[in-house]
Amino acid sequence: MNRTLFDIPLLNEKLEKQFLSLEKNSGRENSWKNFSQLGFPSVKHEEWRFTPIESSLKKIQKINSETTVALPAETEKIISSFEPIDAHKIILVNGIPVSISNEIESEISVLTLKDAKEKFSETISSYYGKYLNSEKESFSALNSALADNGIFIRFEKNYEAQKPIHIISVHDNREEGIYSTSRILIVTEEGANAQIVETHISTSDKFSLQNAACEILLKQNARLNYHLVQHFSLKHKSEASVIDTRQIVLEKDSFCNFTTVSLSGHLVRNNLNMLFNSQNGEGHLYGLYLPSKNELMDNHSLVDHAVANCFSNEFYKGIMTENGRGVFNGKIMVRKDAQKTNAYQNNRNLLLSDEANINAKPQLEIFADDVKCSHGATSGQLDDEAMFYLRTRGIGESEAKKLLTLAFAEDVLVQTKHEGLHEQIDKWIEEKLSF
Repeated sequence: MNRTLFDIPLLNEKLEKQFLSLEKNSGRENSWKNFSQLGFPSVKHEEWRFTPIESSLKKIQKINSETTVALPAETEKIISSFEPIDAHKIILVNGIPVSISNEIESEISVLTLKDAKEKFSETISSYYGKYLNSEKESFSALNSALADNGIFIRFEKNYEAQKPIHIISVHDNREEGIYSTSRILIVTEEGANAQIVETHISTSDKFSLQNAACEILLKQNARLNYHLVQHFSLKHKSEASVIDTRQIVLEKDSFCNFTTVSLSGHLVRNNLNMLFNSQNGEGHLYGLYLPSKNELMDNHSLVDHAVANCFSNEFYKGIMTENGRGVFNGKIMVRKDAQKTNAYQNNRNLLLSDEANINAKPQLEIFADDVKCSHGATSGQLDDEAMFYLRTRGIGESEAKKLLTLAFAEDVLVQTKHEGLHEQIDKWIEEKLSF
C-alpha cells in the first residue's frame, strides 16, 4: 500500500478519482506514480519541519474541476480596483483561465496551456515540466499529475515591455474545503525585456488550498522583472492557503528580478528555485512577508549555481504581528564547476509581539573554491532609540511604530519597479499594520 493512501485515505480517494478522469499521457502518469511513492510531507521531513500541512490537507472536501465560474460582485470590484496597476490582465479562477486581455502586444503570446500545446507544441514539449522537480517534491508531482490547463506566456525575441502582464489569480473559496491546481509556463526569448505582476486574492473567509506551479525560462540576454503579491484577506479574514512552487532557469547573460510580497493567507508556502544554467546570469530574489493572527508564511528558496561566473542576491524581510509565524529557509548551492560565483543571502525579521515567531535557516553548500558567498539572518524588535527620537519630535507612539515598520519594509518594496503596484502595496501594508 502506498504511503499517501495510508496517511489520508479520504483525500487520496478524491485525488485519485480526479486523476483517473483526466486524459492520460506519460508525463501525467509518471507524476502520479511519483506522488504515490512520495506521499505528503510531514513535520518529520526536514524541509517541512516548521510547516505542518496535515491539518490543512484534512480540511479538503472537494477537488475543483469547474471550467466556468461567475465571480461575486465584490471580487469583480476588487479586480476593478487594480486599475492603477496599468497592465494587460489575465484572470484565473482556481487556476482556470477565464479572461485574457485582447489588447496584448503582438510580440507576446498568451494562451491557455491546452491551446499552446497545439500552436507551440515544440516549445511546450521542450520546457513544460522539464525543470520542475516531480521526482522528489510531493506537491510538484501532484501538480503535474492533476494540472489539466493553465496559462502559457511567451515573449518574442528582442521584445521590449510596453506594459506588464498582470495575472490575477482568484481563489474561489465560497465553498468550504476547495482544492485547486494552477499551472503557468513562461518563456522569455533571446533579448526580450519583460514585466509580470501576479496578484492572489480570495472570495470568502472559508478554507481552500491551491497547489500552484510556475516554470520560467529566460533565454540568452533576456530580462524579466516579476512581482508576486499574495493577499487573501484583502477584504475579509480568509483561510485561503497556497503551496506555490516556482522554478526559474537563467540561460547565458540573462537577468531576473523576482519579488515576493506575502501580505495575508492562512498558510502560505513559497518554494522559489533559481537555476543558473549558463554563464554570466544575474538573479535577484526579494521577499517581504507579514503573518498576523493565526497565519503561517513559509519561504523556502534554492539558488543553484550550476555553472561559473554568475551572480545572485537574495534579500528577505519578515514582519510578524500577534501570533503570526514566519519561516525562512534559504539555500545557496555552488557546484564544483561554478567558479567565480558571487552569491549573497540576507534575512531580517521584525517581531512586533511576544507571541510572534520566526524560524530562520540560511544555508550555504559550496563545492568550488574560487567564490564569494555570504549569508546571515537576524531577528529583533523596533529600535528603542529610533522610537525615542520620533516621540521627542511630537510623533505619537502608534504613528512612530508605523513609520519605523514601513521604513523596515521599504528596502524590499523599492525593488517593485512598477510605480502603481508599489503604491498599492504600501496602502495594503498600512491597512494591515494598525497599531
